[in-house]
Amino acid sequence: MVSYVSFDQSIILCYVGLQIAEVFYYAQKAILHPTAPLFDQETQTLRPHCVRALKRIFILCDHDKDGALSDSELNNFQVFTCTLCSRF
Repeated sequence: MVSYVSFDQSIILCYVGLQIAEVFYYAQKAILHPTAPLFDQETQTLRPHCVRALKRIFILCDHDKDGALSDSELNNFQVFTCTLCSRF
């Protein structure tokens, strides 16, 4: 049987005295935005595909290829992602 850590946490939160609306909020959040594809709870590490994706994003944003994002590169990244997210 598959273990849903976030859902289990939501049920545990119910016992600590949270309001029922909060429990449903956390349960819905765990289902709609699962962390399992990105983060391994057991080893507390990012999954390999996530690491590759983050490295690729960094390479694409590091225009001067100095291994660090300058203020302007970081600003360009933020402008691009905010513009992209506003479409959805």
